[in-house]
Amino acid sequence: MQYESPSSSNAGDSTTPVDGSDQEEEEEDSDEFNPYQFISMLPSHESVCIFDKICLPPVVSPVYQSLPTLALDLDETLVHCTVEPIAKPDLIFPVAFNNQVYQVYVRKRPYLDYFLETVCKNFEVVVFTASQKVYADVLLDKLDPGRKLIKHRLFREACLLVQGNYLKDLHVLGRDLRKVLLTYVSFAKGS
Repeated sequence: MQYESPSSSNAGDSTTPVDGSDQEEEEEDSDEFNPYQFISMLPSHESVCIFDKICLPPVVSPVYQSLPTLALDLDETLVHCTVEPIAKPDLIFPVAFNNQVYQVYVRKRPYLDYFLETVCKNFEVVVFTASQKVYADVLLDKLDPGRKLIKHRLFREACLLVQGNYLKDLHVLGRDLRKVLLTYVSFAKGS
C-alpha cells in the first residue's frame, strides 16, 4: 500500500470528525510496510548468510580490476513490468512460467539505454534482482542483447531467503565492498 498524505483541502481544518474516519486512517497507515521496522526485526547477518557463497567469477581482466562495481536492481528501478496491458510499452515479450505463457509489458526508465551505455565505461555493471531467472534473463536479453553493457546477472538464487523475503547480500559478489555501489531507485507513482 502506498502512503498517501492528507488532502490539502483538510490541511487548515482544525475540527475533528466525529465519524471515526481519522481512526480508520490510522489503522490503515499501521498496515503500511515500514522498512525500518522490518530491518530492525531481521536476524543478524551471520545467522542467515551463506559463508563462502560467491556468485561472480573472480576479476581477471585488467580493465575490470581497476573499476568499481555498480549493482543495479531491475524491477521498479531500471524498468516497470506488468502482465497487464499498458499504454505505450517500450517492450512486450512472452515468458513461460509454470506451464503458462504470459505477455510481459515493459516500460523502461527514461534514458535507460544512455545510462547503461555510460556507466559500463566506468563500472563493472551487475544487475542483481530478486526476480526469477526465467523472466529476468529474457528481459535483460532485450535490454542488453549483445551483453556488452551489463557484465553480470544475479537472480533470486543469489539472494538470501529471510522471513519470506529475498534479500540481496552484496557479499555474494565476491568484490571489495568498499568499491561496490548499490542503486535502488523506485519509479514514482504514475510514472
